[in-house]
Amino acid sequence: MSGSLKTENIIKLGMIVRTKQQNSSDWVVTEVLNVYGRLIEVELVKEYLASVLMIGDILDCQMTDNKNIYIMTAKVYNVKFASRSVILKIETINIIDNKRDYKRYNVYLSGTFRKIKEIYENYCVILNISLEGISIITRSELKKDDTIELVTYNKMSHIIIAECAVKWTCKQGSNYYYGLSIINMDEKSKNLYQNFIRNLRRKELKLYKKYKSHHDTDITCL
Repeated sequence: MSGSLKTENIIKLGMIVRTKQQNSSDWVVTEVLNVYGRLIEVELVKEYLASVLMIGDILDCQMTDNKNIYIMTAKVYNVKFASRSVILKIETINIIDNKRDYKRYNVYLSGTFRKIKEIYENYCVILNISLEGISIITRSELKKDDTIELVTYNKMSHIIIAECAVKWTCKQGSNYYYGLSIINMDEKSKNLYQNFIRNLRRKELKLYKKYKSHHDTDITCL
């Protein structure tokens, strides 16, 4: 993390953060309760207890706002059972431009993609979606302006196929993050995709209401 980049200038009270243990594929959604320099205090949710979160564990973290996506790694610094919170020490922060005309929704879906006119399929995980774009993580390398066919399943096991163009790239360790712009979808895929986003919006609004009623705070991002 850059010395000039202060955690408290990025992470604010009430923000929503998604975390994942590095040996797991399950993301956990929680809320930032306090920020102390590079240390952030988040709510201790039941998923942390189920996964046996321990001091010293390394977590992958993601946060988004209207301008940026923040991809971070953090170490579990302390677990405070009395106050039902966890202290995380932010180790690294990568910032990706998040400028879009439509709301972005976090997901965790398996998918495959192939370059147009190629046969070989590459595995990927879809991290977030909007009406016009998709972000993925993969071990396979792409270049900006590459055109790919992306195939995924929504939660109802319906196949969604989209032709996409690579708009930005980011490498972190052995993983590649890509921002995709949707070029084309057939009518069936488009209807499934738009219905999926409507369901995500309903779930997000319920989550906002839950945190606001429990903590009486402004939720600034998800």
